[in-house]
Formats: sequence, structure tokens, C-alpha cells
Amino acid sequence: ARLHQAKWPQVLVFMDDLPMGQANKAQRVRLAERLSLTAVDDRAPQVLRMFEATCPPRGSPLSTPVERRPLTLDPQQIMGAIEAERSALGVEASLMVSFAHGGASGALVLYVSPQLVDSVAVMAALALRVHAYNLPLDIIALPSIPSDHSL
Repeated sequence: ARLHQAKWPQVLVFMDDLPMGQANKAQRVRLAERLSLTAVDDRAPQVLRMFEATCPPRGSPLSTPVERRPLTLDPQQIMGAIEAERSALGVEASLMVSFAHGGASGALVLYVSPQLVDSVAVMAALALRVHAYNLPLDIIALPSIPSDHSL
């Protein structure tokens, strides 16, 4: 079964837990208002639609705001995961590039060498070590990566 496009999520909020009432039921009422979420432009890139939030204490009233902050992509986390798996994956060199959009960091692209590196295996290894939202949009294998990092 496919989800109708009108039902696709427009905003993602990563939280450590869901707000819960005294009866241990999720409090979804007024959650968008409590998170101070506003209308989203359909053309906004995905990274500008993702947030992290801290769940208020259990039993907090529905008037309690839920603190949110923009999601921050962490290229260093990916590079650390690549470094840990470098020999197993056959990666000799790597370079992470972040493409900015509207003043915010956007899509991450990982370049690896040599060209024989299996990009699918690299992505699978990264998926075990980093959050899905922090995975690169693409992994491109090149014969070599210039030492001055000018692609």
C-alpha cells in the first residue's frame, strides 16, 4: 500500500520521547502549537523541515511549550565512521561536501577513492553508525581525491 501524497510528512521532529499525560497516553493535542511549528513552503529543502526537540516532563500541562531547535547535520560524525571502517571498505581517501541552501547546511555528499570502492557497502556501513538523517545524499567513488580538495 502506498501513502497518498497529501499524507506525506511535511516536518520531522526527532524527540527523546513523546509528551505523555498522567494516564501514560501520548499528548498529541496542540503538539504543533507547542513546538511553535509554522507553515512550511513546499520548496523548502528537507534539512529546513527537520528539528530536534526535548520532551517536557511527564504530566506537563498542554500549555507547556516544547523546546525545538533546527536539526544540525554533522559531517564529522560521518567522517569518523568512515575512518573506523576505512580498511574494511577499501577506502583510501574520502572527502565530505555540504551543499548550503538558504544559509543552512543542506545535502551532504561523500566522495571516496579508489573508484573500485562499493558505494552501497559504504552507505550500509554508515547506516549502522550514524542517524539516518545524517547519511550523505550520495556517495561517489573517484579514481583519486585531489589533495587540495578542489573537485
